[in-house]
Amino acid sequence: MDIVIKELNSFDQFEEIAQLQEKIWNLSDKDKISTITLKALTMKYPVMGLILGAYHLSKLIGFVICMPTREPSTMYGLIMGVLPEYQNSDVGNQMGIKILEISKKEEISKMTWTFEPLESALGHLYLNKWGAIVVRYQKDYYHLKNELNKNFTLDRFIVDCNLQSPRVIGKIKNKFKMQSVSDALNKFPVAASNFYPKDKSVLVKIPSDFNKLKSESIEKAIEFRNITRSIFEEYINNRSYFIAELLSGEKNGERENYYLLEKRSYI
Repeated sequence: MDIVIKELNSFDQFEEIAQLQEKIWNLSDKDKISTITLKALTMKYPVMGLILGAYHLSKLIGFVICMPTREPSTMYGLIMGVLPEYQNSDVGNQMGIKILEISKKEEISKMTWTFEPLESALGHLYLNKWGAIVVRYQKDYYHLKNELNKNFTLDRFIVDCNLQSPRVIGKIKNKFKMQSVSDALNKFPVAASNFYPKDKSVLVKIPSDFNKLKSESIEKAIEFRNITRSIFEEYINNRSYFIAELLSGEKNGERENYYLLEKRSYI
């Protein structure tokens, strides 16, 4: 699939982004990022943020919005979205790599993002493909009133991506080999609601398909959220572990996903 990625800076393009926010997340007008804000984020004097759009056959199918921060040489990835029918087509990955390339050219040394901790596809994208690491767990990060999220707390991982890191460069160039789930399970303990091992490396299981779980049983999704929230807050926020890998594999015909939490030097 031929995807064209380019910077967006016109109100017509911003209107398209507003439409995509509704199609992808069913956001209300109150929760959408306004065209006025998008215009401000694309100012060139002073230089502000960056907005990229992904096009297929002249149709906008995805976008990513980045903001400046008060930390020197640091950019914040505010939001990235891809139309559902294109979400398995590597569009998000291509947009992210483009953002990282532009950031390096503009002497940005660090990118930071947030993402839903229980969505394995996002964990794979940010950690395995781009080399970011989870450095903080934030509960109740967003409050949305749409039908999908009205009874569900929107927690987020906060991740850092050091653009000069050999790990980040190697991940983008696909030079790192992932360990298998079976090997990891043989080496590391799995944390649970009543089991918080003190090993330097610990696994935490997350759903095989979080969005499907939410649609089928919000009660089970809430249970997963509460259990993993306690584990992540303890290890990441209190014990200073970080997460650098999302491990995924088939076991007995079913998909299993685990984060590998580690207590060692920052990478």
